[in-house]
Amino acid sequence: MLKRIGIVAFNWFAASTAYYGLSLNSGNLVGDLYVNYVVTAAVELPACVFTYVTLDRLGRKGPHVFSMFLCGIACLTNIFIVLYVDKEHHWITVALSTVGKFGSTAAFTTIYIFASELFPTTTRNGIMGLCSVGGRVGSMVSPYIASLGDLIVGIYGVVLPMTIFGVIALVAGVLAIFLPETMGEALPDTIEQALELGKRKRKQLGTDESKIIMDNDTFIDSCRIYETFGEKKPASDQVTLPSYQVQPDRIDEKNIESTRI
Repeated sequence: MLKRIGIVAFNWFAASTAYYGLSLNSGNLVGDLYVNYVVTAAVELPACVFTYVTLDRLGRKGPHVFSMFLCGIACLTNIFIVLYVDKEHHWITVALSTVGKFGSTAAFTTIYIFASELFPTTTRNGIMGLCSVGGRVGSMVSPYIASLGDLIVGIYGVVLPMTIFGVIALVAGVLAIFLPETMGEALPDTIEQALELGKRKRKQLGTDESKIIMDNDTFIDSCRIYETFGEKKPASDQVTLPSYQVQPDRIDEKNIESTRI
């Protein structure tokens, strides 16, 4: 359970760092500051729509891992664009930053739902607060990472913040692979039930077979009971219970006369 808490807390930290950091880093990109910020903010709408569509269809784990990898790859690709592409094509860095903001927004939205389903009811409130602290730390660190572009002059000032955001997002995506899928699972009430998340589906086939065996045994036992009462076993698969009618006790007239005497 401690391992799961650490992974969720770091993913919360990574999503928050990339989410706020890429918004603040829009001023270090080429082009107009205001246009870059508007584009970075507008991409949150399709990211939320993506989350809404995929969570109930593809699960929680898959979209979250995909979003973290998308954010990390988009940020790290900026290194090659800035270093090896002409300045005329540096608008690609704005596009890649927008893609990274899309991934961080989707991951940030998913982690709230995903984390609440990973922990038991007895400790969910406290653990959610603890993991949320990781997100708050990320939101505090992100401005300092984005301001590295002001401290370092030249192309490295553009590359360094995006590199840090990309590495953090990729590490979080790799760690999230070890989390269980929670779609279709009941919320765990105890730590033991929480640790069994993801394992129940692998045991589903054996459980279904045991149910079939149990149903057959129940049918055989019911047939034996009917034979004991002298009822014939029905030919059809549907068994009907015999109806019994309570008869009044017979009165012995001889006993009545004897009692009168």
